[in-house]
Amino acid sequence: MDQQSPYISIILMLLMFAIITPMVIGMWKIFKKAGYSGWLCLVPFYNLIVFLKIVGKPRWWALCILSNLLASAYGIAVSKTDAIYYGSSFLLTILVWVFGIWACNMLSKSFGKEEAFTAGIVILPLIFIPILGFGSAKYLGPYGNQELFREYNAADKFDFENDVLA
Repeated sequence: MDQQSPYISIILMLLMFAIITPMVIGMWKIFKKAGYSGWLCLVPFYNLIVFLKIVGKPRWWALCILSNLLASAYGIAVSKTDAIYYGSSFLLTILVWVFGIWACNMLSKSFGKEEAFTAGIVILPLIFIPILGFGSAKYLGPYGNQELFREYNAADKFDFENDVLA
């Protein structure tokens, strides 16, 4: 039996730490700029709810995202192999990707950035999340325009919550 050198594991851990740290610190700064405590970005699942509030999206999006995780865990736990499971899991995954890209777009707009910055967040989050956190961008409110957001919110549109700005 070949044994892996312990040095490879240490190097991989240090590499992962070097990749994750700027992302976490960048999200910490983003949360602070949006008026929330930075440490909330470290709390699993609740950070998703706070993130959705920052970008002006409803909490039920978190349920969609978490349902994909639960469906995957269920499929692994019971070794599901039928077409219905794979089809529904595939559709949930597509939904999560769409919601994720949409939320990244709303994050960049909430800080006054354009769609090109959204593409950067989606493709190279390791670079663009810290730029947003450490840069000079200021939080302008959900969608980057609180008045427009309040108008949509007052009209009771489908994808907004009543308590996002409360």
